[in-house]
Amino acid sequence: MRNVCKVCSRRLYRTDWLSNLKTNEAPFKLALKAKEPFKCCGRRVDIGLVAQHFDSSFVISYTLLQLERDTPNPLYCSAARCSVFIIPSEIRGDVGTCSTCKATTCRHCRKVAHSGICSADKEGQELRSLANKKGWKECPRCHAMVERRSGCLHMTCTCSGEFCYNCGKLYSECPGSCSRTA
Repeated sequence: MRNVCKVCSRRLYRTDWLSNLKTNEAPFKLALKAKEPFKCCGRRVDIGLVAQHFDSSFVISYTLLQLERDTPNPLYCSAARCSVFIIPSEIRGDVGTCSTCKATTCRHCRKVAHSGICSADKEGQELRSLANKKGWKECPRCHAMVERRSGCLHMTCTCSGEFCYNCGKLYSECPGSCSRTA
């Protein structure tokens, strides 16, 4: 019995991958185990062509493998006991959230997410350098950069953190009692 490959259109025989899909040695299962998407004639085979032969959990796992392999510089969970691939849609700004264990990971240093500009973030370090030159301050609560153009030294950040622009302390620690120079 002859079939035609849905990828390359060459003729297949019973010993080829299309006829072996229902066995445990199916090429897609081997590819998932090897963490390499299945290829036929040098071209990646879309799981959608044969998804009806597998249960939905396998199709999801295989689709995630393809997404992981297609993602440039993939991010993995920083929790040592987890370490799963964090899908790009779960990365907000500089922080990825693991869909398995809910741990958060910094996309720059790949360690547990932290506030402030990551030391591994080159663009962030350039911003910090510019802030130092311009005299901008960092909110002590969320570490966002704040520029004072005029007015009093009592600053309220977008995170609702209140701080003294002069000394950089939370306003509860410095309610205008620091030496004013600005």
